Amino acid sequence: MSQEENHTSDSTTDSAEPEDRGAAEVSRCLASLTLDQFQIMTPGEFETAMTQLLRSLGFQAEQTQLTADGGVGIWAVDSRPMISSRVIVQCKRYDSSVSVGEPPVRELYGLVHALGVTKGIVITTSRFTTGAIRFAERKPLELIDGIGLISLVRNAGVPLRGVSHPDRSRKFGVLMRSYTN
Repeated sequence: MSQEENHTSDSTTDSAEPEDRGAAEVSRCLASLTLDQFQIMTPGEFETAMTQLLRSLGFQAEQTQLTADGGVGIWAVDSRPMISSRVIVQCKRYDSSVSVGEPPVRELYGLVHALGVTKGIVITTSRFTTGAIRFAERKPLELIDGIGLISLVRNAGVPLRGVSHPDRSRKFGVLMRSYTN
């Protein structure tokens, strides 16, 4: 088959770009998940889902190896002009009865400085302790709890079904602590 025939064959059977098809598939997969289902994933499955979510939000994201990852689960880059950033992400797939404490947040803060990235993000299926939240204040850290995770999925155009919002007092359930000078 000539190159021209091959090109014609590819274009007729494959009208969507591979990335567009991949994003659509991710949307379909994430749309079927509930917070409970995120919580019962293995840590590796949860990191993979978060990598896919970051990609659907426009980041170039790479998942690290599951063990001996140096405290970084995902490297993410936003290359858009004026808001470009390099981000490291830790994923904490916990049962709702277990909160993320200050030590992992403190560890991530150290990694932000050591690696010279713009900020660090902790994403959990649970919530954060008061100590973790206080520590993250005015630092280049972002804390995203389970309700915030649902909000992110919705903002990515991927609504989750069957998720309740027990604590509506927090705006979107996202605990965001941005760096301030």
